[in-house]
Amino acid sequence: MAATPDPTAAETETDGPALADPDDRTVRALTEDLHVAPARVHNDHELDGPTTSHVVYSGEDRYEVDLLAGMCDCPDALHRGVRCKHIRVTEFWVEGHREVPAWVETDALGDFLAHRLADD
Repeated sequence: MAATPDPTAAETETDGPALADPDDRTVRALTEDLHVAPARVHNDHELDGPTTSHVVYSGEDRYEVDLLAGMCDCPDALHRGVRCKHIRVTEFWVEGHREVPAWVETDALGDFLAHRLADD
């Protein structure tokens, strides 16, 4: 029996989805009003040395994103093993980590991300 292709496989094996064909998580990362708190450094005993974390607020929910480890504590990332919208919005928010594609209409961006990018 042939395996069903995993539509997220290409995303998890590369630096991100093909920009010409963004998936739903990338679209939500760009367009939802997700708030990213500035990075903080802490010691995580499960990892070697310090890690840089961000806190992403999605409505009433709060999630921790660690870009160095490529991890988020949201259900999507934990249970599906995917790069969730919280990881992606943090990648776009952190200067120099991932560029917002030029074809994205700025008025479609979430308010927080649009404000952050306008400050650059």
